This record gives sequence, structure tokens and C-alpha cells, in this order.
Amino acid sequence: MLETILLFAILIAAVITMAILMRPKIENSFDDSILLNKLDFLEKNQQRFENELKDEFRQNRSELASNLSGFQSQFLETLREISRNQQDQLKNISESSRQSIFSLNQTLEEKLSQLIAKKTKKQQG
Repeated sequence: MLETILLFAILIAAVITMAILMRPKIENSFDDSILLNKLDFLEKNQQRFENELKDEFRQNRSELASNLSGFQSQFLETLREISRNQQDQLKNISESSRQSIFSLNQTLEEKLSQLIAKKTKKQQG
């Protein structure tokens, strides 16, 4: 946004300079040195403006780099935290599954033992 405004200001300065250079002379007695002084003044101001614009761009790039670096650090820390949470959840799910499977195995063993005991009783009796 600032870059666009500054670019627009340079364009306006160039248009004004062109208008001054292309305007017709009103009188022949007009002193060219006045025009040259004005042009020199405009040229110096344009150079100063360009230097300020370059400094502003440099500063904006620096601020942008700093902001991106901060964002990157926060983003990576957030990803690490998400990863830790997922690992903890996976451990909890694995442990819960192990306990459920162990409990299921015990139940199946008991039922199988009861079934075998019944079958053995039937065959003996």
C-alpha cells in the first residue's frame, strides 16, 4: 500500500516536471536561469524522495522478515505441541487397547475353560 502511494507520488512529480518543461514561454524576456533553478530544485527533491523511498522499502523488507521469522517460530512451536498431544493420545489409545485386549483374552480363557469343563463333565457323566 505504501509502495503504491510512493510510486504514485513519483509519477505525479514526473508529470509536474514534464508540464513545467513543455509549457510554452509567455515572454521572450523570461530568464532561463529561473527555469533551470526550478528544474535543479525538482531534480534534487526527486532524488531525495527516491532515497527516502528506497530506505522505506528496505525498512519494510526488514520488518517483514522479522515478522515472518516470528510467525515461523510460533508456527513450529504450535506444530510441536500438536505433535506431542497426538503422541500422548496415541499412547493412551494404545494402552487402552492393550488393556481391553487383555481383558477380552481373560474373559475368553475363562469361557473356554468353563466350556471345556462342561464338555468334560458331559463326557464323564
